Amino acid sequence: MLHRRYMITVICAAAGLTGCGEFQKRPTPTSSQQIVSEARGPDENRRLHADLVRQMIDDGKLYAALAHLDAQEQNFGITQESRLMRADVLRKTGQTVEAESIYRELVETAYDGYAQHGLGLIYVQENLDLGTEYLRRAVRRRPTDARMHNDLGFALLRQGHLEQARVHLGTAYELSNRAELLRNNYVMVLLASGDRREAMKLARENDMDARTLQDLQRRASRYGGADALETLDEPDRGGARAAAPAAPGMGGGGG
Repeated sequence: MLHRRYMITVICAAAGLTGCGEFQKRPTPTSSQQIVSEARGPDENRRLHADLVRQMIDDGKLYAALAHLDAQEQNFGITQESRLMRADVLRKTGQTVEAESIYRELVETAYDGYAQHGLGLIYVQENLDLGTEYLRRAVRRRPTDARMHNDLGFALLRQGHLEQARVHLGTAYELSNRAELLRNNYVMVLLASGDRREAMKLARENDMDARTLQDLQRRASRYGGADALETLDEPDRGGARAAAPAAPGMGGGGG
């Protein structure tokens, strides 16, 4: 009987039902949350908390993400996944020494590709050649990751390797289901490599406005010089959004 009453309570709490008072007194919000949490189990709670942290990182709420990471590690323990997210937050908040140390811990683990990517984003800030090499490693380990292709492509564009950059930026664009930022980067490399016809075709297919196209043409003329960079780690400041995502230290978090 006790077991049956407990199950009814779980069902009522999870479904938000209001007609269960005849079986048991309606639980307080706190007890409802606890029962639903217990019904999910620790593994699902850990996953949901990790998803929350990743969303905060993607939204740029980096200090909130760090606080939730502290809570997650207290409640569920330190994992390679939590270490990766911490490294991403540290990198995005300019704490690159600490971030580099964690990324290096994750090399040759299940998160190796992400670690190489994070290291590339750090190193590309001061040493473009070294950073690009780490970005290549990341792409080799995660060949279907659109952000990693985009970051590598942008690094190659800065080096003047237009054909290689075109391959990786085009791959990123197609893998991303034609996301706006990656589309803009692809149009930019097409313009930089002299393929204006293909660039205009892509611009028309995506209803690109004249202002965005002009901005991309201006950036293309400089091959994406450092002063024109905007990465996926940064909020859109208006106008065309073009640059490398979270990988090759081009200004850049997880996610």
